Amino acid sequence: LSVQSPVNPATGKREPIRAHSAAKNPDGSYWCFDEFGFIFKFFPEQERVEPHAINWGREGKYTANFAVSPKGRYLYYLPGSHNKMHEYGTPVVQYDTALGRKKVLAFLNPFYLETYGYSPYGAYGIEIDESGESLFFFTNGQFSTRELGSGYGRPALFHLHIPASERVE
Repeated sequence: LSVQSPVNPATGKREPIRAHSAAKNPDGSYWCFDEFGFIFKFFPEQERVEPHAINWGREGKYTANFAVSPKGRYLYYLPGSHNKMHEYGTPVVQYDTALGRKKVLAFLNPFYLETYGYSPYGAYGIEIDESGESLFFFTNGQFSTRELGSGYGRPALFHLHIPASERVE
């Protein structure tokens, strides 16, 4: 194929793909995230890409993986997969592919840090159930943001219920 990833508007470069959807969309494309969080679609049969959005803030954040809702309207992800996503609240983001809008469904860090003393630092592995109402993911973290060492220890498994009003496809 002669197609390349699109130019990331935050970096001004074509960045390598970091994550992609497992299955094709009805239009024959795959959803992709580049290494700096730029979301785009890849159409292999047409050898083209379609730019969409930066996943978080103005610069984007590395995102290791994401989940696609059952009918493909929403992408779910936690920007900042490897570390330090606690610095912006450990957001769980829903990207509405039909409207091109991002919505934070939850900021995990404030609640878990205050309630349990646990700070989720980096997210890996995210799946959605067949009904689109339950999102499952796991993070590495620390007990308090002041704990010495890397945020790559102390894994935690999360189950986030998505209200029916937030997942209309």
